Amino acid sequence: MIEATHISKLLAGYRREPAANIEAVTGVLGALSAMAADLEKAATRQGCR
Repeated sequence: MIEATHISKLLAGYRREPAANIEAVTGVLGALSAMAADLEKAATRQGCR
């Protein structure tokens, strides 16, 4: 899925910079997604929504 984004070319390496660890990037994005889902659930339970 990351390969379909505009940033994928930069993650592959840019101007002598090494390529990003795509597995690590995927892990971070998954963790952020889980945090956002948990925050939404917590806000709903507290009546903030």
